[in-house]
Amino acid sequence: MNHSSMKYKVITSFKGTPTLKLLYGYMLDLNVEEVILSFNKISRDLKLSRRAVIDNINKLCKMGVIKKIPRTGEDGGCLANKYKLT
Repeated sequence: MNHSSMKYKVITSFKGTPTLKLLYGYMLDLNVEEVILSFNKISRDLKLSRRAVIDNINKLCKMGVIKKIPRTGEDGGCLANKYKLT
């Protein structure tokens, strides 16, 4: 079974809303262990509201599927979060 078909098997057995599955699939499609993404980039790519992205990323974190690592700049300002698939 190739990576693509395995990914879809994982997503279909995944418990959650279609939006949650879409976001999880998006993360899997990136095919990296860690990635730095802004909420705005994800919402643009998936055509979802920023609020929907934030809420569903928090749900994925609570489920233990991804880990969100907040980042700050040298001046203390917020930067895009780093996400790690667990």
